Amino acid sequence: MAAGLFRLIAGVCRTMIIASTGGALTLLLVFLLGGFILPRGTIPNWWEWGYWLSPLSYAYKAIVVNEMFAPRWMNKLASDNATRLGTAVLHSLDVSTDKNWYWIGTAAILGFAVLFNVLFTFSLEYFSPPGKPQAVISDETTKEGTKSKKGSPQQSVASSDGNSTSKMEILRMSSPSNPNGLIKNSDSTLEAANGVAPKRGMVVPFTPLSMSFEDVNYFVDMPPVRIYNLSTKILAKRHAN
Repeated sequence: MAAGLFRLIAGVCRTMIIASTGGALTLLLVFLLGGFILPRGTIPNWWEWGYWLSPLSYAYKAIVVNEMFAPRWMNKLASDNATRLGTAVLHSLDVSTDKNWYWIGTAAILGFAVLFNVLFTFSLEYFSPPGKPQAVISDETTKEGTKSKKGSPQQSVASSDGNSTSKMEILRMSSPSNPNGLIKNSDSTLEAANGVAPKRGMVVPFTPLSMSFEDVNYFVDMPPVRIYNLSTKILAKRHAN
C-alpha cells in the first residue's frame, strides 16, 4: 500500500521539487488524521473526511482490535471490575469494539493498494512529462537501421569513392532532417560500411565541436605594498624629541 501511495505521488507530481512538497503534505495528513496521533474524538468535524480517507486509520483499527481482543487482555477486568480490560482500552482510544474491524481493515488496506496502483497507471497514461522530450536511439535500433539501409545510394557513393571520409562529411552536412528536427541516422550506416565503428548515444541536431586554448596567461594585479623601516621611524622620533 505504501509503495502504491509513493508511486501515485511520483506520477502526479512528476518532478522532484513538487514531489517533495506534495509527498510531505500527503504523509502529514495521512499520519495526523490516522487516529494514532490524534484520536478520532479530537479531530474536528470538518476534518473527519480525512480520517475515513486515511489508510493509516484502517490499519490502526485492525491492529488495535486484533491485539485488544487477545485473551491476555479480555481475561482481565478494568478498574470498575465490570468491563473487560481490552474493551476499556478500546473505548479510551476511541476505537470500535467490533471484532470484524480486523477483517475490514485488512480488506481496506488491500483495496487502497489496488486503488493507488490503478491511479498511478492512469497518471502515467494521461499526464505528460514536464520539459522537452529528447530523442534517444538505442543500439538495437541503430543495428536494425544499418541492416535495412544496406545498398542505399548514399552508401554506394561513399564505398565506391576512395576518399570515403570526405564523402561521409559531405553527406552528413546535406542529410535531411526528420519532422522532429533531428538529423537522420545515416552517419552510422556509412561508417559501418567503411569499417568504422558506428556512433552510439543520443542523436543531436548539430555537430559537436571541441575548443582548446594555447599559451593562455592569467595575471592578477597586486596592490602596492609599503615597506616601513622600523629603525628609521625610531631615529626620526628621537630627533623630534
